[in-house]
Amino acid sequence: MRIVILLILFTYFFQLDNKEPLEIVWSENYKLKWEDFQGKQEGYSDEQAKIRYRFYYKILNYTDSNIVYSAKNIFVKNKSWTKNKEGNELLLNHEQRHFDLSEVYARYFRKELSELNASNNVYGWELMDKTLKNWFNKLNVVQDKYDLETGHSIEKEMQENWNKKIDSLLLSLDKYKDTIVIHVNKSRTGTTGGKTK
Repeated sequence: MRIVILLILFTYFFQLDNKEPLEIVWSENYKLKWEDFQGKQEGYSDEQAKIRYRFYYKILNYTDSNIVYSAKNIFVKNKSWTKNKEGNELLLNHEQRHFDLSEVYARYFRKELSELNASNNVYGWELMDKTLKNWFNKLNVVQDKYDLETGHSIEKEMQENWNKKIDSLLLSLDKYKDTIVIHVNKSRTGTTGGKTK
């Protein structure tokens, strides 16, 4: 009986581990596929496809001398949709570039987190939220401009210009591609429990 229960539990956890994830963390080694667009269109839209992404962050470790963050740019499969799973490659590239643009702004966010100059008692969700909202608002403006100028991929020359621009921005922020951010609090380095060493 115990063996059967263990086998059932093992099978259950094995199935949990093998469920396809509903999110994709941005990676330079992975390009979106139409199969990743698993959501359903909500309401009427002239658009042929829609991407949903989000920024995710949390504090992993907190000491007097540093703070370690995880800050990720995530594609949400069940909220991203396409009218045609056999959609064209130009449109798929256009959607990939939306995800790439969000990675650019995730890197700006990571950069700012690594450079924040505040004492530990100022740190917290409020400061991080303010920083994140600032970059997310800027990203939304740029995403709208990108769609407008490229005609959602129809204007091929403008799309190519944006492809190059986004690649250049990613390269210029390559130092901030790691999703783990370590902020060293220079004013508190070398201290523990409020006492100077």
